[in-house]
Amino acid sequence: MQARGRSGLGQPYEVAIVGVGGQLAVRLEEVSLLFAKKSEPPATTQGLKRRAQSDRDVFLRVLRARGFYEGTVIADVDVSKSPARVSMKVDWETFPQYLDRL
Repeated sequence: MQARGRSGLGQPYEVAIVGVGGQLAVRLEEVSLLFAKKSEPPATTQGLKRRAQSDRDVFLRVLRARGFYEGTVIADVDVSKSPARVSMKVDWETFPQYLDRL
């Protein structure tokens, strides 16, 4: 069994989306469980990692829906700091596949 976060109320965290801006960043934040449930931190570090993995999967679906089929997302969870730091690193720089056909 893992210990609760330092506050005793769960594993508090800060979250950032890295590598994108503008409307894409807004959309990713809208679909993010990490952002939506930030005021309800998970009870354990493993719960925080599961939340980040869930966001990674959703972010990849958003990228593909926008034509970025080769986009990647890396969820980096650093629990050595208080609050924990979660960085969702998005690489979408590859041109959308549909543009190759124009």
